[in-house]
Amino acid sequence: MLQEIGMTLHDAMAWTMDLRGELIKNRLELMDTALQHKDKEAVYRHLFELSQLTETVCKELRGAMTEFYDNLQLMGMFHKLLPFPQTDDVAVSIEGNCLKLELPAILPFNSGGSVNYLHEKVYGALKQVIREKKLPRPFFDGRCAVVYLHHYAARNGTIHHLRDYDNLEHRCITNALASLLMCGDGPNCMISLDILVPGERNFTEIRLLPEREFRQLVASEKLAIPTE
Repeated sequence: MLQEIGMTLHDAMAWTMDLRGELIKNRLELMDTALQHKDKEAVYRHLFELSQLTETVCKELRGAMTEFYDNLQLMGMFHKLLPFPQTDDVAVSIEGNCLKLELPAILPFNSGGSVNYLHEKVYGALKQVIREKKLPRPFFDGRCAVVYLHHYAARNGTIHHLRDYDNLEHRCITNALASLLMCGDGPNCMISLDILVPGERNFTEIRLLPEREFRQLVASEKLAIPTE
């Protein structure tokens, strides 16, 4: 049985690599042609398609491995509460009544294609913390605040590539937060705020705060608008 499960993983991953690999190869050939003709629109279009393909590859490979691991847990090889082993770049910490996430770049991470991977990254990191620390569900049973702090390297000048506050990146992350930590994502459940923060490096910090502590943050000097 274990060998059969292993072959299923092998077949699923091999299928993804063969199919997507051929599509990526074809797209790269088209890219080379576009570069030779200095066709900017075609180059950007091929970059967009490559972005989608690479995200699809990652999602399918991760899905195959997760299914494999789940099957091993069902067979009793691993304890059912042992989380799927993964290296992630979403750091989650709890400081009193505040839950904080740190992502290693300013949103958005990529320049095209689907951003649903952000939901998966945040959702997976939160599930692991909830399991390890045995957090209550929901963590915030009343109205709370979601604060996005966009840290940027001030020495490089003001950044110009931030998107509007209602972009897909925000929604992917907020949906993950709401489904695991909050009583909902409506105005009666949450307040949302974005802040630019000058500093030494580029990264995104997300804080979940009780409403009272959020009001203290709003009244503080931390909301000062950065100047060049």
